[in-house]
Amino acid sequence: MKRLALAAMLLAAPAMAQDSAPETIEVIAPRTLAGIWKIHFPGGISMYVPTLGRGTFAGYDSFCRIEQAEAALVIRCLPWNGSGTASLEDGRLHLAWGVALFRFVIDAPIVTTTAFTGAYKLKTFGDSHEAPTLASGRKLAPSGDTLDTAGQAEALRKTLQAIASGAAPAQNEADRRNFGTLFGGAPATWSDWLRDAGPPAHVIYLGASSPPATWAESVRDASPSAGKSTAKQSAVTFEFHDFSLYDVEFANGQRLCGVHTGEDGKVDDILCV
Repeated sequence: MKRLALAAMLLAAPAMAQDSAPETIEVIAPRTLAGIWKIHFPGGISMYVPTLGRGTFAGYDSFCRIEQAEAALVIRCLPWNGSGTASLEDGRLHLAWGVALFRFVIDAPIVTTTAFTGAYKLKTFGDSHEAPTLASGRKLAPSGDTLDTAGQAEALRKTLQAIASGAAPAQNEADRRNFGTLFGGAPATWSDWLRDAGPPAHVIYLGASSPPATWAESVRDASPSAGKSTAKQSAVTFEFHDFSLYDVEFANGQRLCGVHTGEDGKVDDILCV
């Protein structure tokens, strides 16, 4: 009987040890977020803006590249947002664009390296204005088999090859007529890195840009004859163009590039971040 009891205890021991084993929790390393993302910035942020009045931002989508830069993450988006900061702390992803007095932010819990959903806010002059719906982002896995429906991959490849060989000068970073950002001007792109990266190994179509955020302005129209004021709506549309977005893989890294074509169908501007 004692032998049977001892045998039963020995058989149960592995199961007991397994049940009491500590739970394994995966910790997301910041570098695993690096890559190309498509981010949805929802509309609905309502506030008063000097010279524009009280209004509401519309939503839009942007293609972004997150990279590890020294000890920090940075995020660079085309065509609208430009360069921003990214941080990962206590299981939350924090993205921010702009300056201290006018700053768009996304704050999202993150449990996977390929997607997030979280709050989208505009912080201005100490106030916080939050969109009624959530922002979302998904990490893309660019594939060379993707059909280039914009048909600009070869033009982009030739331009980058010419820059790498020195046959074409880098375009003026300060002159970005066709590319717009919501604030702060266009991000720097034609750096020594781009000239030294060599010819592109892969140019992969990602998609077309969505229209930029618009400002729906609510204006008070005083009507003396009626003896009261009535509200009317007008829309302020920022003057931007459509772009084709590409993932460009070099031997020494990756860039997100946008291509703009003029009315004649020819490429008249390229921007890489």
